[in-house]
Amino acid sequence: MKPVRVLIVDDSATMRGLISLALRKDPGIEVVGTAGDPMKARDAIKAQNPDVITLDVEMPGMNGLEFLEKIVRLRPTPVIMVSNLTGKGTEAAIEAMQIGAVCCIAKPGLGDAHPFAELPSIVKAAAGARVRPRPALKADAPEPATGKRRPMTATDESDGRLAANGSSTGGGGGAPDNNLRAHGNGLERESRVMLEEKKNTIGLTITMKIFESY
Repeated sequence: MKPVRVLIVDDSATMRGLISLALRKDPGIEVVGTAGDPMKARDAIKAQNPDVITLDVEMPGMNGLEFLEKIVRLRPTPVIMVSNLTGKGTEAAIEAMQIGAVCCIAKPGLGDAHPFAELPSIVKAAAGARVRPRPALKADAPEPATGKRRPMTATDESDGRLAANGSSTGGGGGAPDNNLRAHGNGLERESRVMLEEKKNTIGLTITMKIFESY
């Protein structure tokens, strides 16, 4: 059975040494390389094609969460986050798992007699995980320059006023759509009726006031 090939990414030389030492104690694991920042890690991933990557969060140039997103999207590989920020239930751990990390553990504290003792078993379990690539977020595509305006919607007015649900069939000076014109005529007729009713109501009120004065 082939050993699990691991790349260690951490800006601390001490931590890279401790992780390497813990993993090399297991004959089923081979440390194929280490990197002190994401740029070097990128080159190492291309050259070594590791089965599993251990990844710190706080690093120069690019933080580990940003680099994790790139790994998951561009070269899906099981990643174990190893950081002071990725202890159980931390915000960074939750975000890392949402991005696509297989597991998150915290770095050992001072005085820990057996640092990373559990890491070899975590690495071997992670090697069997399937990481699916994440599609890149697509930016909103610009509207084609066809000379036609897009249909208006109820929220097109910048001041919050209700806009018409219609469309123009030509450029800026084009004639309005027949349905929109008919709708406008209907509104005009309705406005006239309402105006006449209002006049009649005002006249009736004035007449009643005159009658009451007598």
